[in-house]
Amino acid sequence: MSVAARIDPNEVKVVCHAKIATQVTFFVGKTPAKVLIDGREFKASTFVFNASGKTVSLNMPSGQHDLLIMFR
Repeated sequence: MSVAARIDPNEVKVVCHAKIATQVTFFVGKTPAKVLIDGREFKASTFVFNASGKTVSLNMPSGQHDLLIMFR
């Protein structure tokens, strides 16, 4: 998977390309308020926030996608 990310105090923007669907984990530093892929909101049940590691894990489909993780 190729990844480019921009991290701001209120959000993390990620552009990624995967040849096959894969599970990814990103360090985000705090609890996300919303997680969107290609503009569609992921429900809380479709990603995992690990509070001790401050990471978000989710299944990323194959192809190129825009991921947006927003904070309060």
